[in-house]
Amino acid sequence: MKHSLQGFTISKEYPVDPGLLNKIESRAHNILADKRFQSVTGAKELFLCSLDEAIKAVEQAIKDATELDKSTDKKSIIEVTVFGKTYTAKSLADLARKADVTPSILIYYNKKKGNEISQALRLALGGRKREAVRKANRKLIVFREEFENVSELAKSNFNKLKIDKKTLQKRIYQQGIAPEKALKVPVEPRRKTQSLILPDGVSKTFSSIKAGHDYLKQNFDSVELNALSTVVEYLSRGMEPEVAYGIKDADWKSKNSNLDEFLADGYRLTGELKPTSKPIIVHRDKEIFSSQKEFCTARDFDPSDVSKEIKAGMTAEQIIDKRKRKN
Repeated sequence: MKHSLQGFTISKEYPVDPGLLNKIESRAHNILADKRFQSVTGAKELFLCSLDEAIKAVEQAIKDATELDKSTDKKSIIEVTVFGKTYTAKSLADLARKADVTPSILIYYNKKKGNEISQALRLALGGRKREAVRKANRKLIVFREEFENVSELAKSNFNKLKIDKKTLQKRIYQQGIAPEKALKVPVEPRRKTQSLILPDGVSKTFSSIKAGHDYLKQNFDSVELNALSTVVEYLSRGMEPEVAYGIKDADWKSKNSNLDEFLADGYRLTGELKPTSKPIIVHRDKEIFSSQKEFCTARDFDPSDVSKEIKAGMTAEQIIDKRKRKN
């Protein structure tokens, strides 16, 4: 198997529409999100849960995906006008995508509460607007100064890069970036194209990030791609495109292919390993730090000094011993 996983057997199978497989898988992953188990080998679909919990999650995912895909009238197109804008869609799921609302919320108002589709969409959009207003008006403490909301922060002298309030709001409230860091990341121009070296070695340029993702899904089904939202986030951080998409492993994985062996041998992991990680291993203490930041925080070392020492080829043990001698 791709990730050398052993000891797994099939406990139950379900007949489902092949066209819903990706939606069912994604929904099941969301239901079991808090039980996900991270493996340094790269396996992304391991969950620490009972068989009963797994079965319930899959059956709920099948129900949700099937309901979401149903059009209110298979023979007609949904057309509604809400807040002065007209939406035309082939199903509730399609309508939710075009209106940029959470599909489950739209279904809730339409199916569970019995509202007409237009009213259900109005309520869904209204809830989104209220949440946006609530977040926009939330007070912030940035660099030890209080701001009434994101708009005030965007107008402040701290915003040296002149980042607009919507971008700041997205970074702080959607991406979970600290306000101080959100102010220091330049806004890059939107990519019009995306170039990739495909798994077969062929270079290809796509019209967008999504177009590249769709092409890979359709033509390389054996590749375990990252979710589109993850790809967008990783690319925004400047990650190599092939690594961001999941076409190839991050450098640290190829350089540290024996991390699983170390963990099995009793090494403890501090921090969380991600594609952007650069692990530091202290063999003497049998400890793996997921990043230089975790290593420096644990030892109270200066990150800039450690960075220079690592680039100079020093091992973690040598960095630690150097400071012991000084003390």
